[in-house]
Amino acid sequence: ERTQPELLHQATHQTKQLATDEFRKGNYHKAIEYYDQVLAGTDEKQKIWSNISACYAGLKQWTKAFEAGLEAVKADAQWPKGYFRVGRALYEMGHKADASRVFQAGLKKDPDNEELQKWQAKSQHEHTHEKNIQRVTVDYKRFESIIDPDSVAPQGPVEPVIELTPEAARQGIDPAQLE
Repeated sequence: ERTQPELLHQATHQTKQLATDEFRKGNYHKAIEYYDQVLAGTDEKQKIWSNISACYAGLKQWTKAFEAGLEAVKADAQWPKGYFRVGRALYEMGHKADASRVFQAGLKKDPDNEELQKWQAKSQHEHTHEKNIQRVTVDYKRFESIIDPDSVAPQGPVEPVIELTPEAARQGIDPAQLE
């Protein structure tokens, strides 16, 4: 006859397998239901929360994927996959700088993790690119005479005006260097 802990372990294992099968079929809502049941009977909560995060990612519900990823990190702060789940959700929500920092935190736990390395580099690159785009804007009003043939052409050559964001100005960037 089986003991209570053995029965719980078996039921948890079977339910986890059902959840994994549903995940593989793309039935993310059903997989989440099963994973929620598994949480009560497992000691590996970080893995279950990570799987729940992956389900929400499959549904493109990035806020919920982020929250489940955070639960994975809370359950085991040394496990790098939780950081991947949090970082990926942040990335998809458009928070590239935060995602980069989270991927970097995961790399401190596992420096050789190729998945974390790839996404850390990608998020850092895109964050830097977005910052550069935001830093320099062109005042197209100076070109209205070219765009609108009915307007009067300005006297002398037309030069673009480069405006800096307040952040760039505080960093001491000279607009003349950008031309």
